[in-house]
Amino acid sequence: MATKFEMHHHIKYYECDSSGHPTLAMIVAMLILASEADNDANGVGLKRAGQYGGGWVIINYEGNLAEHQPVKGEEVILGTRVRAYNRFFVIRDFWVKDLAGNYYAKVSGTFVFMNLEKRRIMTIPQEMIDTFQMEETKRIPRLEKPAPIDDQTGWPTRDYRVRYFDIDGNRHVNNAHYFEWMMDVLDGDFLRNYQVVKMQIEFAHEVRYGQTVTSTGSLPAQDGNLMITHHQITCQGEESARATLYWKKR
Repeated sequence: MATKFEMHHHIKYYECDSSGHPTLAMIVAMLILASEADNDANGVGLKRAGQYGGGWVIINYEGNLAEHQPVKGEEVILGTRVRAYNRFFVIRDFWVKDLAGNYYAKVSGTFVFMNLEKRRIMTIPQEMIDTFQMEETKRIPRLEKPAPIDDQTGWPTRDYRVRYFDIDGNRHVNNAHYFEWMMDVLDGDFLRNYQVVKMQIEFAHEVRYGQTVTSTGSLPAQDGNLMITHHQITCQGEESARATLYWKKR
C-alpha cells in the first residue's frame, strides 16, 4: 500500500449546515482536497496531469461516517493513500479524524484517468503510477455499489440547471454537488433529525455546464435500526448517478 498523506484542516462555517456539522457534500470535497494535495506533493497534480491531456475522475464511492461528527471551527486531519491500482483504475482510501486519532469518516473511491478532449478513459501515465510506490494489483477490489432502482412511484423529484460555478477543473460537475442535489429532495425535518452514517454512490455519465438534471429520491424507509433512502440523478434521459444512503437519528 502506498505511503499515506495527511493534512490539517479547520472546519469552516460554510462547510456546515444548520446543525453546525459539515454536510456530506463538504466532507467529500475535503477528501478530494486531500487527494489533490497528495498529488501536488508528488509533482503529479492538475498541471502535470494536464500535460498528458487528462485528469482524475471519480466513478464511485463507498464509506462510513461516525455518529459523532466534527463541528464548525474544529481542527481535523484529512488523509488519503492509494490502496490498489492497475493501468486503468485506482482505489484510494480516505479518512477524516480528530487530533486524538478518532475517525469521523472512512471512505474509498475508484478513480480513472480521463482524456479531457476526447472525454474517454485513457491508460494512467507511467509517471503517475510511479508515485504510488507499490506493485500493480492483479485483482482490483470492487467497492460496494448502491442498490438498483426500479419503481419510483411517489418519489420526490426536483430539477436543477447546471451553473458555471458547479464545474470543476475537469470541465464537468464537481462530484460533491451530486450529494447536494440528491439530499435536497428529502424533507427538511428529516434532514434536521437524521444524519448519514453510510453511503454508496456510483457515477455513470458526465453532466456538463448548461444541462438540466433531475434528482429523484425515495421516501425514507426503515432498515433495521437505520433509515435508508435511494437516489438517482438523470440528465437527458440517461442515469448520471445513483446512490444509497443510510441514516441514523441525531
